[in-house]
Amino acid sequence: MKKTAFILCIVLLIVYFPVFFSGKTWYFADNYALTVPQKLYAVDSIKRGVLPFWNPLVLSGLPFLADINNSMVYPWTVSFFLFSPAVALNITVLSHLFLTGLGMYALCRVLKQSPWQARIGAVAWMLSGHMVAVSNNVALLQSTAWLPWIFVLVVLALRDRSKKALALLPLVFVLEILGGHPQPPLYIGMVLAVYLLFAPYWKVWKRVVMFVVPAVVTLAMTAFLVFPFLQLSARSTRVHMTLNEVINGSLHPALLVHWFFPNIFDNADLRMVWGPEWGKLKQTDGYITLIGIIAVLLFTWRGKKTYEEKVLVYSALFSIFLALGKYVPGMEALYERVAILRLVRNPSAMIIVWSFAGAAVVGRSFEWFSQQKKLLLWLTRCILILPVVLGLLLVTREWWFDAGWNMLSTSAFHTLPRDSIIVHAILLSIFFTSLFFVLVMRVLEKKRVYWPLVFALIALDMWIAIKPTIFLAPSNVYDTRSEQAKFLSAQPKGYRYISVNDYLPYAGLFSYFHDVVTAPPFTTETRFTDIEKQSFEELLGRQHNLVADWGMAHNLSTIYGYETLVPANTAAYWKVNAEGSGINEVDRIPFTDSRMNEQGVRYILLDKRIYPENYLSKQYPWLKIVKSTSEFAILENSHALPIVHPRTPNKNVQVSAIDVRPNTVAFVVSAKITADLFIAETYFPGWRCRINGKECVLKEVNGGMSMTAEPGEYTVLLNFVPDNFPLYARISLLVTAGYAVWVFFVLRKKLL
Repeated sequence: MKKTAFILCIVLLIVYFPVFFSGKTWYFADNYALTVPQKLYAVDSIKRGVLPFWNPLVLSGLPFLADINNSMVYPWTVSFFLFSPAVALNITVLSHLFLTGLGMYALCRVLKQSPWQARIGAVAWMLSGHMVAVSNNVALLQSTAWLPWIFVLVVLALRDRSKKALALLPLVFVLEILGGHPQPPLYIGMVLAVYLLFAPYWKVWKRVVMFVVPAVVTLAMTAFLVFPFLQLSARSTRVHMTLNEVINGSLHPALLVHWFFPNIFDNADLRMVWGPEWGKLKQTDGYITLIGIIAVLLFTWRGKKTYEEKVLVYSALFSIFLALGKYVPGMEALYERVAILRLVRNPSAMIIVWSFAGAAVVGRSFEWFSQQKKLLLWLTRCILILPVVLGLLLVTREWWFDAGWNMLSTSAFHTLPRDSIIVHAILLSIFFTSLFFVLVMRVLEKKRVYWPLVFALIALDMWIAIKPTIFLAPSNVYDTRSEQAKFLSAQPKGYRYISVNDYLPYAGLFSYFHDVVTAPPFTTETRFTDIEKQSFEELLGRQHNLVADWGMAHNLSTIYGYETLVPANTAAYWKVNAEGSGINEVDRIPFTDSRMNEQGVRYILLDKRIYPENYLSKQYPWLKIVKSTSEFAILENSHALPIVHPRTPNKNVQVSAIDVRPNTVAFVVSAKITADLFIAETYFPGWRCRINGKECVLKEVNGGMSMTAEPGEYTVLLNFVPDNFPLYARISLLVTAGYAVWVFFVLRKKLL
C-alpha cells in the first residue's frame, strides 16, 4: 500500500504540476460560484461563535446547515479555517483524488488482482473524466471519493466475514454523507443493493441484518444533518421537477464516441464545441482508454468472472441505458414510474457507475486480454495502421483540408474555420488513442507482460485525454478584497443589493465559463481572450462585483444567488413565466417591479467592463449613481423599503435598528397603532419570534413573513433553529459515542 501511495502521489504531482509549483487552483463552475463562498460564510459564522442554521445573504434567506451540499461539518472544511481559500481548495481536491485512487487500488486488491493491475485500476479511476469533472464541484468530489472504500468494506464484511470491516462501514458511510452530495451514494447504493440481494454468501436475512444495522447507525449518527436536509429537500424546487426536467440531462448517444475517442465534440484547449455538446458545458465521459474499454467489454462477454466482477460489469452496462434516458425507447416511462430515478435530475450522471466499475475491472480485463494471444495479434494488425495514417494526415492537414472541404461542405454550420478545427481535434484524438492502443497491445503480446510499463502507458493516455478538461487559474482569483463590498458595508443596514452580473446577459459566471470552453469561430465573440487567460482579471472583477454567492464572503445580502436547493416558496414568489430560470436560481424581474422595493433592493452593482455607466440609469431614471470607478458603478434605488416595514405605509409605525445575522433578525418597533409588519426573509419551519423575551406569532406570506405590531416601543427578535434539531443532535451525539466505544472494542487488539 505504501508503494502504491507513493506512485499515486507521483502521478498527481505530474498531472497537476501547475497546482503544486505554479500557484494555480481550480476555479471552474460550482467551486467558484457556490462552494468557496459557502465555505467562507461558514468559517466567518463559526469564528463569531454561531453555528449557521440559516443563511440570510442569498435568495432573501434560506436554510444553510440543512443544505447538505455545503458540507459544513465535513472534516476537510477545517482547511478553510487554517488556509487561504485557494490553498484549502487545493488541499481538498488533491487529497480526495489521492484517497479515491488509493481506495480503488484497495478494491482491486480485494477483488484478487495483482498489485500492478490494481494500480492500473486506481489510475483509470483517479484520472477518469468523471473524477476530473467532479473536481469542479467539491461536494460531488467528496462524496464520490469514498465509494471505493465502501465497496472494499462491504466485500470484506460479506465475503470474508470481517468484523473490522463491518465496524468501519458506518464511519465511511458518515463521511460520504457529510461530503455533501446525494447523487453518488444513491447510484452506487443501487449497485450495492443488487450485490447484497444476490450474494452467494450467508442467508438472505443475515445479509439484510448485517447491513441494515450499519445503515441505521449511520442514519442516527447523521440525524442532526439528514433530517433537516430531507425537510429542506421536500420543500425545495427539486420535488416539483417535471419529467422533462428530470430527463433533460440524458446522455446523447453520439457522446458515447467520447468513451472511445475523447474530446472530439468539445476540446477546451482548442476552444471547440459542436454536435451534441453545442450550447453546453463539458459533460463527463466514460473514457478508460480505448484498449481499456475494449478489454472490459470483451472480458464482460467472454471472460470468467467472480460474483463481484459480474455485479460490477453488468451494473455498468445497465447504467449506460439509464444514462441515455430519453434516447432509449421506453426509458421515459421507467423514469416516470420508478421514484428513486426521479430523485436526482440529469440521467447522464449515471455513468459514474460505468466509470467506477470499468476502473475496478480494467486491470483484471487486461490480465485476461493478455492471455488471448491470437485475438491480440489480430487487433494489433487492425489498429496498427491507424496511428501512421492519422499522423500523416495531421502533418499534411494544411495541404489537403481546404480543397477537400470546398468539395464536401454544404451545411451553414460547417464553415471552413470551424471544420478545420473539428477535423484537427478528431485526428488528434484518434491518433493518440490508437497510438496508445497499439503500444499497450504490443506489451500485452509479450510472453511475460511488463505491467509497470502498461501502467505508465495507461496513465499517460488518461492524462492526455483529461488535459483539456482541467481548468486552473492563479490563486489570486479568490482574492476577496472588493471595493464594492467595502462601500456597501458602510451603508445603512436592512437593505439588499443585486449585481447586474447576475441580472444582465453575458455578464454572469456561467457565461464566463462558457467563454472558457468555446471561442470564435464556434461563437460570435468571447471575453476569455488570450490576455484574460493569463490574468483572469475579468473573472476577479465579476467576483468583486459580488456575482452569484460572493456577497456571502462579505456578509452582504442579495435577492439572487446560485443554490443547490431553492425553497419552493421563494421560487414561486419570483416566478415570472412558466419556464423559469433554472433549478438553482429564481426568475429575474424588471427593476420596475414592486417586488424589488418590497425586498429592500437599494443598491445595484454595474460592471463597467461589460456595460456603460448609463446603461441602467437611462432606462430607470430613479436609479442614481452613488459610486463610480473605471471598473464599476453602484446605483441607488431610492424607492427601496427596509427589509422590515409596515405592510401599509404609516407614519405611526416606525422600524429601526434592523440587524440581520446568521440565524437571527432583530429590529426595534415604535408603534402608536396596531399594524402588520412585513419581514422580507424567506419563511421556513423553524422560525421563532420573541418580543422583549415573550413569544409572538409569525405568519407565512408571499415573499416572506408577517407579524402584528402592537402599540409601544420594543425589540423583536426572530430566531431560526431547524425543527427538532436539539433532539436530532442528542441522538447523533449519543449514537456517535456508542459507536466509538464499539469500534474501539472491535479494533482494540490492533489499537493496543
